[in-house]
Amino acid sequence: MFVSHPDHQWMEKSGAITIKANKMAILKNGIFGGFTGKVGNMVGYEAGGKFLVKSAPKKSTLPPTEKQINHRAKFKLMIGFLTIIRDFISVGFNTAKREHTAMNMAMRHNLKNAVTGLGPDFAIDYPLLMISMGNLPIASFPTAEYTGDSQLQFSWVNDQSNQHCSWLDELNIMVYNEAKNEFLIWKGEARRKDQICKLKLPEDFIGDELHCYFYFINENGMTSNSMYAGLVQLKNI
Repeated sequence: MFVSHPDHQWMEKSGAITIKANKMAILKNGIFGGFTGKVGNMVGYEAGGKFLVKSAPKKSTLPPTEKQINHRAKFKLMIGFLTIIRDFISVGFNTAKREHTAMNMAMRHNLKNAVTGLGPDFAIDYPLLMISMGNLPIASFPTAEYTGDSQLQFSWVNDQSNQHCSWLDELNIMVYNEAKNEFLIWKGEARRKDQICKLKLPEDFIGDELHCYFYFINENGMTSNSMYAGLVQLKNI
């Protein structure tokens, strides 16, 4: 299990792994390779395995319109959320079109479908948030429930008539604690055939509410769409 904190640090139970956003340009393959980040008035980025360069946008001298202000607010909200789980998004959206990065595809979908409210009071619509999109079949009745003793239980029902299902597809799980702005992520904790998965939660999560998601991934890296398993309140039982 990995825990992600808002300062972009990832911690594993058995140790600590720290990942911080790098704001400088990064050279790939030395001085003759591509780069990512900003250099002067140029911006380098990677898409579809290729390194591309474009001019940095110029600041406008005109005051922003209400539409622009609202779009910037939505963008800031969603990029702030997804950036923390960037590595998980890169797995969930790894079948994205080659000309777009996984993060770009996740941002595009979620900005359009998973932001609610009126400006400037926008919020993420968690049941509509997608952390994975792919062609593997989803399951029916995705459910998460707290069973006491710091245990969170996921369950689902398989469609046995779907020939594209493999009972060996693995389960990837994400839990988001909005009060603490922390994420819990488990990879490969169960298989599609199991139809149930029990996980241990940190003790300090008791009393909080958790948004719960999961998706399937096969041995070739193909994924299903993510499924929202519900908002679970951790009450002492």
